Amino acid sequence: MSIYTLRSGGTAHPEDSVLQPFTDLIRSSGVLDLNTTDSHLKISQRGAGANMSVDINTGRGIIKGSGNAYPVRNTTDINVAVTSNALGNPRIDAVVLYIDLAESPTATADDVVKSAVVAGTAAASPVAPTDAAIQTAVGASNPFVRLANVAVANGASSITDANVTDARVQFKTKHQLLADTKTFSTTPAYDVSQTNDYIMTLTSNIASMTVTGFTIDVPFILRFVQGGSGGYTVAFFTLIDWPDDAPVVTATTSKKDSFLFIPRVNGRFEGYVMGQNANIS
Repeated sequence: MSIYTLRSGGTAHPEDSVLQPFTDLIRSSGVLDLNTTDSHLKISQRGAGANMSVDINTGRGIIKGSGNAYPVRNTTDINVAVTSNALGNPRIDAVVLYIDLAESPTATADDVVKSAVVAGTAAASPVAPTDAAIQTAVGASNPFVRLANVAVANGASSITDANVTDARVQFKTKHQLLADTKTFSTTPAYDVSQTNDYIMTLTSNIASMTVTGFTIDVPFILRFVQGGSGGYTVAFFTLIDWPDDAPVVTATTSKKDSFLFIPRVNGRFEGYVMGQNANIS
């Protein structure tokens, strides 16, 4: 058999089944939230006194890989070492948590989530390690989340909070509104499976558009800002049911119009005007 569920009494649940709720709902890795009260998994100088190490705060998050999404719960500050730098130039390191998929878990699986400080390259103008460099350092198949970048001066004897740049993001779930800028095209193709709130500045007329990646009953938003000399028009995709006549975007330069769409099971879209003629600051 290769079909599974979770039920009391089962003693050998496959990992994919146990993690299914997280995997199916999580879009990307991150911490629970970025509030300053809990400071989930935030990186800071060593609490017992600054030295060549940093602390990972307690907190919660989720690490999403190409397969499963793994919940992370840290109950005690973790201290991780930063290697010394005697290379003549500063460098920037990345502090990460990752899932060691090759580890044989203990009964409580407290040895699977691991921390690492991935050293950057020393240079006159150093940059933080890329995601590709981090992936190589932690193992090609191991999912990770970047928590902070740490500036390590040549000859540094300690790391302080001033050297730490917070790189945490809040984890994202599928179907939540996620905004992004869309590069202008006269025939834009919107994929709303990953981003469902697009902002585009018009520099010409939109002749036609297509929308893919939508989920029935999950709204998405398209926003348009009049650029250039203004007066540009937008031809929406087909099969939209508007409460009134199809709207016309505001012609005045620097004004923004916002529209919400709800895909329905009949293959059509409900279309609503959220607001027009909005000022852009």
